Amino acid sequence: MSTFKEAFELEKVGPSTFKGIYPLKKPIPEARGAYGGNIAGQAVLVGMRTVPDGFSPNSFHSLFVKGVLDQIPMVWEVEENSNGRNFCSRTIRGIQDGKVRYIVEISFTKNNSLKQAEINHQNYLNKKVQQAAERSGKEVDDEDDDELDDLVQKPFYFLTPYPEWLKEATEDDLIRKEDTPLFLDHKFPRQFVSLKGTEYEEEIAPSERRMSYFGRIGDGTTKLESADLQYVAVAVISDAVFLAELARVFRVRKENLKPYFSVSLDHHMYFHDTDFDCTDWIGFAFRAVRFVNNRVLLEAEMYNSDGQHFATIFQEGLVHLNGLLDSKL
Repeated sequence: MSTFKEAFELEKVGPSTFKGIYPLKKPIPEARGAYGGNIAGQAVLVGMRTVPDGFSPNSFHSLFVKGVLDQIPMVWEVEENSNGRNFCSRTIRGIQDGKVRYIVEISFTKNNSLKQAEINHQNYLNKKVQQAAERSGKEVDDEDDDELDDLVQKPFYFLTPYPEWLKEATEDDLIRKEDTPLFLDHKFPRQFVSLKGTEYEEEIAPSERRMSYFGRIGDGTTKLESADLQYVAVAVISDAVFLAELARVFRVRKENLKPYFSVSLDHHMYFHDTDFDCTDWIGFAFRAVRFVNNRVLLEAEMYNSDGQHFATIFQEGLVHLNGLLDSKL
């Protein structure tokens, strides 16, 4: 396979069954199974193949049940839970060798664009102003707008601020790392790669230390042919770094880094807006909100190229530190 699209392509083999054309790749040869972001990404694509035009994901909830083999394609069985006018939902099971290896619940919505909501609101106001003017037989002036503002509620929203590391970063500060087999490209701020200049973190609880970096699909020339591939791309980007870089949250220096075991137990994505392009640089910020009983809960935000928060990610991972923190003692 040579393109991002081909890596995730599906064939329909039954009324509610799909099969990957190719096996899903491992992130590294020694990994337990296929890369979690690729598994989630293909599941998103399966779901989008089963909903009417105009629907896009608003939430995605998954469990990694067993390791996904990278030698054979995944078979996907879909159950339609609901089909409403504005929302619908699907349960999707990923199967290999007759065993369920991945389970997903996806909710889809028809109206998930803030930009379109603002346009609709403004069009509504314009129409009301024009109707009022026609009824009164007078010209419309700017003051006429004010008395109509309370007739329809403007879209209300707030969002998590853009990370300071990414605001401050210059190209000279960023360390590039491409992962060609997974179609991933990353740029890391110097504070992510080195502890120098981040001594202030010692006064911050580990759960409040916010790490951030840039990620995208492709090398800057890549084009995603359809909207559904953008959602696949969010899944691929969203699982790429944060569990593997847990040591940075603990402030373990690279030269003292000891190998540790980690594996994803689940993966959850909330899509707040449709305004993003994963072939542009996507801002990614995360923190480890809880670590206990060899499990870590990670929470992350994804930002479009305008710095707008468009998706939130949660993931719990099983982690065996294997003496990782001894180097800090």
